[in-house]
Amino acid sequence: MDVSADERYESGNRLIDGLPAPDRAELISRLTMMTAEEASGGISRGERIGAAYFPIDAVFSVLVELSGGECYEADSVGREGVIGGELVLGAGVAARSVVCQVGGRFAQMSVDDFGRCFARVPSFAAAVHRALLMQWYRAQQTIACNFAHTLVQRCARWTLLTHDASGRLEFPLRAEYLAMMLGVQTHMVTEPMAVLQSIGAIRRGDETVSIASERRLREAACECYLAPVEHAKRLASRKPLKREAP
Repeated sequence: MDVSADERYESGNRLIDGLPAPDRAELISRLTMMTAEEASGGISRGERIGAAYFPIDAVFSVLVELSGGECYEADSVGREGVIGGELVLGAGVAARSVVCQVGGRFAQMSVDDFGRCFARVPSFAAAVHRALLMQWYRAQQTIACNFAHTLVQRCARWTLLTHDASGRLEFPLRAEYLAMMLGVQTHMVTEPMAVLQSIGAIRRGDETVSIASERRLREAACECYLAPVEHAKRLASRKPLKREAP
């Protein structure tokens, strides 16, 4: 991952952008712009969490690794959330590995600044809480999804989630990553992607996917795509906290 030395955060992460203007300005002053390549490491399981990441058009995968070498995706985090939010719960060491699934930009904040902002800026604390609640909700939904729905439905869901997380109509989606998302072996992802292409929902390249029809993709997806969207609306409707006068 590389520092974008000449770039200053302007917009792109919804958690940061949704803050009141004074709070947002304070947060921005503590951010460093970074870029990550696809498949580059973010945080390794058992490693100290060195910073919080606020994705802009990068997407990070939270991975569950088993003793036999199998690896499955529990969640993907993009422009709506934060990587490292568990710091506010006292976690200093990563329980799961995080890897960049879709290369792009993100803003980085030091652990110390993250803790200070969380303690001093109520709107930021509330936004981090919502982001963590959404991560847990999506991970729980995925458990049910893997049991209840077909590969085609799940493939459509994960494609939509990656689109939403990155804000792009075209993005890299390698077979091994899709297999980790779906909890299947790599060779099994070819058929559901072919079905989605045949109905005009996507266009599939060697290692990229582009959305041909979001409507058709949504029609092909299971209820587990919209369930977190509706849950996010419920969380957002809660009355925001106001910053106390110093």
